Amino acid sequence: MYNAWMQVNETGPALCYPTCRTPFLMAIVFSQLKSTLSRSFLLVVCMGLGVTRPTLPGKVWCAIVFVHVIFFSFSLNVDIQDVANVVSNGTTEQIWTMPAVLSDLFIVMWIFLALNHTRSELKVGRCVCCVVVVCSPFSSLFLFSLSFSSMCVCVYPALFSAHLFSAAGTKMNPSLQCLTS
Repeated sequence: MYNAWMQVNETGPALCYPTCRTPFLMAIVFSQLKSTLSRSFLLVVCMGLGVTRPTLPGKVWCAIVFVHVIFFSFSLNVDIQDVANVVSNGTTEQIWTMPAVLSDLFIVMWIFLALNHTRSELKVGRCVCCVVVVCSPFSSLFLFSLSFSSMCVCVYPALFSAHLFSAAGTKMNPSLQCLTS
């Protein structure tokens, strides 16, 4: 994506007006594909594939693919709208971002629950090996990061919405004036 931005900086044509140029579209698609595949691989490993079970059932594979296709399509839509809004000085409406955020939250919660289930299977099987030692701190760290990111998603729109900075009669911090003009 960096090379695509540098090309625009050198040549000067608009990113997505009237249509998105091929390098930008490909950069966005590959970025989202990388993100989706990494989440799916993490989910499959946290479900215990290769650790506590040799294979996953077919229905589980179908559910994983279905959820990640939904995540990919919503996230791709939001990213393309974000790039288009950079050109038009607009903002992406929350109605378009909420499905991407909710599908992302669903995947993260599924990863956490799968990790806890795999950890409990290892403890029940009395498999006292390095996997249990590695999973316990990772689970705690994952719970902390999940709580922190959920808090940020809920608090960020309330604190940093545009109407707080553009309300009539409110003095703006001088250091923020360059961001809004």
